[in-house]
Amino acid sequence: MEEESPGLGRVWPEVMQSIKSIAPFYDKVNRMISLGSDRRLRIEAVGGRVGFDERVLDAGAGNGVFTTVLLEQQPGVREVVMLDTLPEMLSRSGSRWNTHPVLGDFERTPFRDDAFDCVLMGFSLRDARDMKKALNELRRVMTSNGRLVVVDLGKPDNRLKKHAASLYWRTVAPLLAFLRVGRPGLKVYSIHKTYVRLPRNSEFKALLKTFFSHVEVEERMMGCALIALSRKPEKPLNQRAGNTAADGYG
Repeated sequence: MEEESPGLGRVWPEVMQSIKSIAPFYDKVNRMISLGSDRRLRIEAVGGRVGFDERVLDAGAGNGVFTTVLLEQQPGVREVVMLDTLPEMLSRSGSRWNTHPVLGDFERTPFRDDAFDCVLMGFSLRDARDMKKALNELRRVMTSNGRLVVVDLGKPDNRLKKHAASLYWRTVAPLLAFLRVGRPGLKVYSIHKTYVRLPRNSEFKALLKTFFSHVEVEERMMGCALIALSRKPEKPLNQRAGNTAADGYG
């Protein structure tokens, strides 16, 4: 029997509906339940990893928080495409001359091969229906030796830490969100369903290694958060396309 791929699977619609419900309060809720660490982790992840004049895909861009951090840290990027499955989130991402919102899923994007020098994922890979299909698709749209930068929840290999984190997402986080924004904050409970389906940190690193040639995974907050950097393997010279990274998308 084939091993099931990590990802939300059948609970994906329910989790998306919960995220849609808190879209108007997303920043407030995220800041509260992450204990103020979400922005700091994004800044750390971007630092030195995105170059000047590069095309970047913010996969699972939501309301554009990671894109904003990127443009603050590296204003010289050529363009940022913000991909998200929820129009309710993308509509809150704002408009800048070098950013483009696009509706779509991780597992089947509307982009051509080798379109992006770097792909960013800020607390979004965990929401993939199927992580293996998502990673394979994101690798496809990356240029040779392109980078995937992931910031997300972690599931510690240590059993005690793992259960403590599970308790936090099941009880404490929804309570904090409720205190911050009222009844809609209780929808944060869906994160626990996401957490249950996460691979453990060591398994997540192994998963990345099946798709990428260079993988670094750094644990933060006692393993309850991760920053991961991966690179797409370079194509042999005889397999490289005659043109450079694709112009445009769609």
